[in-house]
Amino acid sequence: MAIEAGKLRHRCELYSVNRDNRDASGQKVPAYVLVRPFWAEILTAKQVQQRIANGMEYPNATTFHCRYMPGTDVTPDMAVLCKGKYYDIEQVENPKGLNVELYFMAEQKTNER
Repeated sequence: MAIEAGKLRHRCELYSVNRDNRDASGQKVPAYVLVRPFWAEILTAKQVQQRIANGMEYPNATTFHCRYMPGTDVTPDMAVLCKGKYYDIEQVENPKGLNVELYFMAEQKTNER
């Protein structure tokens, strides 16, 4: 599947998340560390429904489609910042293992760092 550059119009940032970080009162708060910025397409509801029908999607998740990121191991313990909102990655898909494109299935969790 070819990636059309014009569809990658959302500027997003990939963050690693340390969930064991504590604030001054001892409460656990996630600490976000920028890994890299990237351009992504946010899939429409129709596109997501097609992926659900194929068994490749979490039904309540936001799906980000982007180019493969060489040298960056994207894992479910990371987060995406897009349009001022953080999304915790639930699943990462590299179709057919071709290292051409990635799909992040992510759920919006928090709005702040």
